[in-house]
Amino acid sequence: MGHNPTDYRTITVAGDGSQSDVWKVGGTGDGFPAQGWLIWVQSRPLAAVAPAIRGALALFAPWQEQRQIDLADLEFDHGGTLWIPWPRFELGFTDAASSGTATAISLAACPLPLGMPAPPSRLYSTAPNRTTIAAAGTSTVAIPNGATRYTIGVDPNATWTGPLQVAERLTAAGVTQVNRAYGLNNTTSIQPTNGTGWQDCPAGPADILLTNSDAAIAVQFSVRWEFDLTSVR
Repeated sequence: MGHNPTDYRTITVAGDGSQSDVWKVGGTGDGFPAQGWLIWVQSRPLAAVAPAIRGALALFAPWQEQRQIDLADLEFDHGGTLWIPWPRFELGFTDAASSGTATAISLAACPLPLGMPAPPSRLYSTAPNRTTIAAAGTSTVAIPNGATRYTIGVDPNATWTGPLQVAERLTAAGVTQVNRAYGLNNTTSIQPTNGTGWQDCPAGPADILLTNSDAAIAVQFSVRWEFDLTSVR
């Protein structure tokens, strides 16, 4: 059985940072696909520019089509294939770089029947991007809605002694508790001292506190997030 698109269109994203038209797929009129939707996305800048195409994705539950999860600042610079294991979704785009030139986004979707293999169901976002922490300073990073994993990059700087201390904190019921802590070094390959680059996001209300242990030199960092649509957070 092949994948035959049941919804396909092209959306133009303006180069001024405004949101595009919203692509709406699924709903009671279309029934509920057994395994959600398989979608194809292709991003085509209409000039030799470097737009930063970001998507806002809303996922809806099958009961009374309730809006369940909103994901923002998702990266769609190149496109690809994605499995959305939800019966209904809405997807809109912006040019976060305000490049000044429009981008055409080609979209197609088809229901994924039971028994058909599904591609990965992961999306990515980078925020904050190259943010500076002053010497001996701190920065608190909110965990985006629906994020399942994260990794932190630090700009290599031979004079920065570090480390950058990372503390995952639980913030439920107005009480802040450290869930896990580790440090990042200042080599060109930044990894937590206790494992690999990707770390699981703490469940529930939480944030990440970053502390620059260098008392003399500021440091720049970025946080990259992974969203696995098959996980409930």
